[in-house]
Amino acid sequence: MYFRRGLLLFSVLMVVLTIFSCDEDGDNLESYIPNEEGSTWVYNVTDNTIGTFTRTVKVKGERVIGETTCQIMEDTKSNAPEDVMRTFFHDNEINTVSIYGYESVTDGNVNWTHYFTEAWVEYYYPFVVGSSLTIIDEKGMNPTDVPFIYFPDDDIDDDGVDDTIDLTIIAYVQSQEDITVPAGTFEDAFKIYTDGDMTFHLSTWGDISVEMDNYSWNKPHIGRVKNDTTIDYDTEYIPDYESHSELTTYELP
Repeated sequence: MYFRRGLLLFSVLMVVLTIFSCDEDGDNLESYIPNEEGSTWVYNVTDNTIGTFTRTVKVKGERVIGETTCQIMEDTKSNAPEDVMRTFFHDNEINTVSIYGYESVTDGNVNWTHYFTEAWVEYYYPFVVGSSLTIIDEKGMNPTDVPFIYFPDDDIDDDGVDDTIDLTIIAYVQSQEDITVPAGTFEDAFKIYTDGDMTFHLSTWGDISVEMDNYSWNKPHIGRVKNDTTIDYDTEYIPDYESHSELTTYELP
């Protein structure tokens, strides 16, 4: 069911939004993002739908999209190792990281590829405590134009009438804190709160709202070390979602 898959990908977006790191030294831009080929992060994840599993994120390869050479981030889970989610991103090495699309793969076969009509900025750096970034704020979007959800067409409820989506995502850099996880203790990690609100306007099912709260802790030159996500669905058909993850190991070439 594409509607359910689309909603579940809302949580995938939150992971991507917080996977990169930042540096309190605004002059040290060369190593701002640990995105060298082979960079790997391994997390222990617990959520209320699957249970406990290991999640591995790795920078692996490149792909040219339009005129931009993007790096590829591959995301796999221990409970479904045959499934890979790829994110295509580009760091301009000045002040922005942008996302160009996603791809779903199973057993080496591509399920779907979703290139965006226009790349969207994931964040501006350096992060500053007290700052915020409106990642997206759009109303009446065609489902096929929403940057991080894949729908084969705009008729979500399959009644022959196209539907629309309202979407707002804002990230706030709240503070710097010392965080201890299995991978170690990381001082002055940036705590980032991401607030997401999405409303599906469906011709048959009516309006369905989705509210997301995400807290992540990101260490300069390391990446995301901890993440907590809650997603509330205004529908009886999909259970609310909670997820907690902590960095266990990492390798940065």
